[in-house]
Amino acid sequence: MSFTLYYGCMFAGKTSALLKAVASVEENIGKSLVLKPFVDTRYDKNYVVSHNQEKIQGIRIKRSIEILDLVTPDTKLIAIDELQFFDKEILEVISSLKSDYEIVGAGLNTDFLKNPFGFVPQLIEIADVPVELFARCSVCESPATHTHRHATSTDLILPGDNSIYQARCISCWE
Repeated sequence: MSFTLYYGCMFAGKTSALLKAVASVEENIGKSLVLKPFVDTRYDKNYVVSHNQEKIQGIRIKRSIEILDLVTPDTKLIAIDELQFFDKEILEVISSLKSDYEIVGAGLNTDFLKNPFGFVPQLIEIADVPVELFARCSVCESPATHTHRHATSTDLILPGDNSIYQARCISCWE
């Protein structure tokens, strides 16, 4: 089996790619376990939702270790959205499951300050298929690799309000 990781800036289509993988597995081979971090309350608490409003019901979890209790023998795919919000144990959990299950994940690799976000950089290293996705810069339409936030708060996480974020190329981000 394997671990595919979709990563990049906001609005790059990471969650859409994850949802497409889930739909393909459920249509062709069986059951998916869809998970999201407890702190992700944007759009809907009980669904994994893309910016395009595509959605699938998911299970909110507080700690990565909970994943191990949710996997069943008939699970064909484990899909995990917003990986940047999980604790360090996500590295061990995914490493221990990827030999027996197909896993697909999505997450931001850097925050709005261009710092590594959570454990996504380490997840890129252990991914069998790391896929960097790009958005379009909201200023110049070039490929965007960074997330810009126009808010005065210095808090790393401002849940729920995506209108304060934009995808930016490096030139427009700086």
